[in-house]
Amino acid sequence: MHIGDAITGAMSALLGWVGLVGVCVAAPSIFYASDPVGPDETVLVTGAGLEEIDSIFVQRIPDDAGTLPPPIRVDPVQPSSTSVKFTIPPEVASGMYRYTLATRDGSASGVLNAPAVFWSQGDRGSCATPGGVLRILGRNIARNESATLSLSTSDGAIVVALHPQRHTMWDASFSLPTSLDVGIYRLRLQNGQGGALGAVDAGTFGICRSAMRPAVSIDPKSFGALGDGHADDTAAIAHALGEAAKNGGEVRLPRGRYRLSDALHIPAGVILRGERRDLVALIWKDFESPPSALVEGGGDFSLEDVTLYASNHLHVVDGGCAPQPRDGGKVRLHRVTIRASAYRGHISAADANRLQQSLYRATGTGADTLRLCGPDIEVTDSDIYGSSRAFELLAPRHAYIARNKFYNGRGGWYAIHGGDGVILEGNVVSGVDVTASGGGVSPIRTSLVSSNVLFYSNTFERMYGWDREAVTTDGPGGFYYGAVAPIGDGAISIASPSTAAAIPGSISFADSPSWAGATLFVLGGRGAGQFATVEARDGERITLDKPLQIEPDVSSIVTIVPARTHHLYVDNYFSDVGIAVQLYGTALESYVVGNVSERSGGFVDWALWYHHVQASWGTQFLDNRILDGNVYRGGSNAATEAGDSILGAFVAPWRHNRTPLIRGTIIRGNRLEGNAHIEINGRSTEFASIKDVIVEANSIEHADVGIVRQGLLDGVYRRKNAFVDVQRSEVSR
Repeated sequence: MHIGDAITGAMSALLGWVGLVGVCVAAPSIFYASDPVGPDETVLVTGAGLEEIDSIFVQRIPDDAGTLPPPIRVDPVQPSSTSVKFTIPPEVASGMYRYTLATRDGSASGVLNAPAVFWSQGDRGSCATPGGVLRILGRNIARNESATLSLSTSDGAIVVALHPQRHTMWDASFSLPTSLDVGIYRLRLQNGQGGALGAVDAGTFGICRSAMRPAVSIDPKSFGALGDGHADDTAAIAHALGEAAKNGGEVRLPRGRYRLSDALHIPAGVILRGERRDLVALIWKDFESPPSALVEGGGDFSLEDVTLYASNHLHVVDGGCAPQPRDGGKVRLHRVTIRASAYRGHISAADANRLQQSLYRATGTGADTLRLCGPDIEVTDSDIYGSSRAFELLAPRHAYIARNKFYNGRGGWYAIHGGDGVILEGNVVSGVDVTASGGGVSPIRTSLVSSNVLFYSNTFERMYGWDREAVTTDGPGGFYYGAVAPIGDGAISIASPSTAAAIPGSISFADSPSWAGATLFVLGGRGAGQFATVEARDGERITLDKPLQIEPDVSSIVTIVPARTHHLYVDNYFSDVGIAVQLYGTALESYVVGNVSERSGGFVDWALWYHHVQASWGTQFLDNRILDGNVYRGGSNAATEAGDSILGAFVAPWRHNRTPLIRGTIIRGNRLEGNAHIEINGRSTEFASIKDVIVEANSIEHADVGIVRQGLLDGVYRRKNAFVDVQRSEVSR
């Protein structure tokens, strides 16, 4: 079946359903409003019935219990049926704001700069310990040091109220008292402004017991290990690990070099710990046929204070991944050094190529130095160097990867697949081979969620291989594109699964039959601009996590795709990479803030046909810097031989879709200091593939062009941008 015929058939089928003619909306509806926002900055509101806005009123909400000041009237900017913009008055102080949209037929109000909690994470991942740390992550989390996190019992009694020990707009850390009892607590966050309106329920979170000291500590030398660098200590260490597994304990390696001839299996509940990592080395022999991993375990184990050396190897550490990634987890590496290179000695180019191909055939990835799966993964203060990919995380939940050095080897990259709650902070990720690339964060076919991710204060450098992407969010295609109809109880109906499957690139229903966790975007028609999460699919019935405010009708077009939601890329540094941060395909409410780029392709948002129709909504680029904007063989997909670094939004349209794929992008406060420009590129001249972009208060210096607009665009608003030594401030193509 041709794709155009499939969609036409789907539309015809839906027209035959019960009468689904939309009714006019008297008062405006609000779906989304962009923040954080401050005085003299512009807000985007999306919704329905916004074309008849007569006036907009703004009030700063007092931080105490005081009364609201008189409202200030502001002008609506570029009102349309689905969006309107307005600017916060410059005379109003920074803080939280109430806004009211008024029409002849009614009004609607909303609040700006209120906290939006995306997820919580503890010092033990999915729980926190007494005396430990609980982090709250999202948007407008702590607007000042007065932010407060309250922990309450199930009956509402407040047990403790805490101020942050460290905070940003996106993340706040709270130190828990050592006297806190183990249990489940209700969380409530007040972000330091707006009084009661600055407080939100933040769900529940568990306080768990602190890690207990091992019941036993076993020295492998008591089982015959020598640690002299010559004798084979494999059996002795394996014996010690087996003994420790009986009661949950520690195998402690005293100073020495321990030679090994086989993989080590660390049982659940066991810690393998060296006296100190510069004093203890595990050294594997050159295998004729290496095991699938040198250190492996089903999950719930730790490897600490040790150095690993290997030459002929496949994966180095493989933990929590069997029988399925979701079954493992609780793998912790602390203060571990790995030096593993299969490309050793006087090796010829031909031998190196054969070796690389054999690694790919054996592993599918070229060998992972770390391959870790499941919930509560920790890798801290480690130094990881391997033959190919530095690390792969599969289905991580509440992972914490901090203060490490990761080196991608020959043809290597890193990967975070199917994660929900991942913090990557304070790491250095480097390419140590001219064929090494960067990496990415994406769903996989068996884990449809890639959400709630924080990359904070990392360094990405020297990535020259493949597409040279330091951070990209490539992911699998999608499930469904076409028309829908409401059927009550917050559910909708799609055309038949066979019609959806006819779309090239759609994910097989057999891979993820329920579609649970996928994102639904209403791309066009009635209710355009809404989104929801799929809870389940039963045939043609799709159950959503929330009812859509405006019910769709036969004019509505949706796409259903794996989720890439709430990605935070904050204060990272990028140098000598093809692209710094690339949101590629689906993105929803993701933020690129305070990053610095040198000799990279820049920061870009791509919505496109990527084996399916993938939309990007609510992306914000705030306060980033591009220092050296020269690009050589870089940019998105390494497509730029030589040119400018770019900060912007791009669409690669699909000829059967004529709805906007990018909505609500904010580009504000960025500084481009040389040979770089801002670009909004919708590609199509037949319809607007990009809608509602604010380009505001950016500084562009020493460039051929400042802002490029290409294709038919709807609602691009440019304001207060500064140009210094720029030949042409704006260009339309």
